[in-house]
Amino acid sequence: MLKKSPGVWTQSTERIFLLVMIAIMIFSVGLEPASLCAAESSFWRSDYQSALSDAKAQKKLLLLHFYADWCMPCKRMDRETLYSSELTNQFGDKVIAVKINGEHHPDLMQKFGVQSYPTDVFVTPEERIESTSSNFMPINDYLKLVSKVESNFSRIQWIQRMREKAEEEKTLKVEVAEEKQIFKLVDVEQTPLALDGYCPVTLENDKSWVKGTEEFAYEHKGFRYFFTSAEQLASFKKYPDKYSPRLLGCDPVEMWEKDKAIYGTTRFGAYYNGDLYLFASDFNRQIFKENPVKYTHTRHVQRIDEIEISMLK
Repeated sequence: MLKKSPGVWTQSTERIFLLVMIAIMIFSVGLEPASLCAAESSFWRSDYQSALSDAKAQKKLLLLHFYADWCMPCKRMDRETLYSSELTNQFGDKVIAVKINGEHHPDLMQKFGVQSYPTDVFVTPEERIESTSSNFMPINDYLKLVSKVESNFSRIQWIQRMREKAEEEKTLKVEVAEEKQIFKLVDVEQTPLALDGYCPVTLENDKSWVKGTEEFAYEHKGFRYFFTSAEQLASFKKYPDKYSPRLLGCDPVEMWEKDKAIYGTTRFGAYYNGDLYLFASDFNRQIFKENPVKYTHTRHVQRIDEIEISMLK
């Protein structure tokens, strides 16, 4: 009878090895990938109120991922997208992410208008919705979406910081205030000149910037308009809203971001869906071009005394 050497691979040893491997495979398959990933990642939170408090304190964007336990696309996003190291590395210090089981939080579902799973909602620290996306999204598309929304949010935050800094400097250096862009409330008795004197009818019909004259002047909603001819004036009187700039010429970005009606300038004008919008700066015009739908769905200025006009033309 042959003796078994300690280093010999026997049939019994092989059987034990196979049983161990099968047990490991069964255990691995039965374990939820999301659970494994969750143990390795601190990117996703589960407490919305705590995340909101941190977002306010750190002035960061909130990324809310709504899911349900029975949702197969949600499970696929867990496996292929949400716990990707790329997502954590790129946005771990830029956004505060929260996974929300919609069936456990119907109040948040209703609050943010979520109607299907999975749905991602981007929210400001003031709980204003910046963007929404539904259905499964692969990692590359998801990274592009988060990057786009976060970049726009960061740009707006930068604008606000620059404005706050400018306000502080203006308070500390009153003697050089005339060198900065100063805003003051419009005196309704002054009847400000709309479009810097350019004829609105020629602009609308021919997309041509032609100055009108005082000979053909007309007042509409607290503004004075100049026209190039009596015919142009007659056309304006017949359809004033068609030829007037949107929001009475107020900057839609300023109105949305700061809830202020600040009059724009013809130097920074832009057309969207055939309508003319005026902006207080080229920076605001570029912000508008990135997401015009967001800034055109805002309230309309109704009175001239609601408007602030830039004295820097």
